[in-house]
Amino acid sequence: MPDSLLLVRGARQLLTLRGPGHPRRGMELRDLGLIPHGAVLIRNGFIAEVGTSRRIENLAEVRRAREIDAHGRIVTPGFVDTLVRCQGDEEQLRAVAAAMSRHGTTSLEVRGGRKDLRTIRKTEDGPWNFVPTFGPLPIPTHAESGPEIWQTDLTWLRRHKAARYVTAPAAGRPALAAARALGFGCKVDAAGQSLPGAVSCALSLEAASLDAPDCACPESVRALAYSATVASLRLNSQGTLPARAWIDAGAAVSLGSGFGNGGPTLSLQGVIALACRELRLTPEEVLTLTTFNAACAIGLNARAGSLEPGKQADLLVLNCQDYRDIPYHFGVNHVHRTIKLGREVYREGSAGVWPAKD
Repeated sequence: MPDSLLLVRGARQLLTLRGPGHPRRGMELRDLGLIPHGAVLIRNGFIAEVGTSRRIENLAEVRRAREIDAHGRIVTPGFVDTLVRCQGDEEQLRAVAAAMSRHGTTSLEVRGGRKDLRTIRKTEDGPWNFVPTFGPLPIPTHAESGPEIWQTDLTWLRRHKAARYVTAPAAGRPALAAARALGFGCKVDAAGQSLPGAVSCALSLEAASLDAPDCACPESVRALAYSATVASLRLNSQGTLPARAWIDAGAAVSLGSGFGNGGPTLSLQGVIALACRELRLTPEEVLTLTTFNAACAIGLNARAGSLEPGKQADLLVLNCQDYRDIPYHFGVNHVHRTIKLGREVYREGSAGVWPAKD
């Protein structure tokens, strides 16, 4: 069977986000790996080549490729959303995920309990990477209650292989340690918690992320800055998120919509705009936080979050001439095309996704 080849060519700006494989921090956040007049060659759903249009178009196999002309537009990695709460039944989750695809999200972490995880499993045939996270684990309020309240959940999760991560507040450290021993990734929920205790718990468990911290005391932030744990922040409607303090202290940070957890939008383009306007972040920083660093927070950084050979061909063609236009035009959906695993799942002017109408 011949290779399936797709060439995305002529991008005014191609943002590759190429760079180190660890979560970006500090000045690394400002390097978008920008290639003027760039192109991406996709083979069987994965990125084969990335570079200038002149170089890529001279490759012999390009003659057999189907083409998407991105002339005058920019091409970026697909957005990665974190801290999304599963709400409702299968059809509702599909509708939310489809809306996210139309706004450029190609991978997302979805959280919930047992019923929610069953719903997530039923939607795995769609054009998205769902990363299922169970939690928060129920934590007994009295020592005499015993650990059974969370052991039953861990037993069920292990039997059904229903989640990749388990989350709980710092008070649930024994439960998270047990989950880690069973092979699950750990996430520490810092919302409304003592930040020193949450950071201590995350570091001791080598947690993938410290979720939704709402403050930034210097000692705790510096402690996290020397670890691989990502401070996974979610947008709030008050504009009080301490993202600038976390970044300036050297911590690895991601930024998600938190949709279903009080997040005001499911569009990460809206998150980018608000973060630049209200949180004093630069466009470069926020684009990294919502692509590669978000992929790190949910364990997808080897597959998604940047446009590099060997990775999934998850990318966006945006109706912008410059990436700084994304936060400037607030409330506008810039997505011209969403491509997931080399397949076009949304095209501007088409109401549907998966598959897009030809």
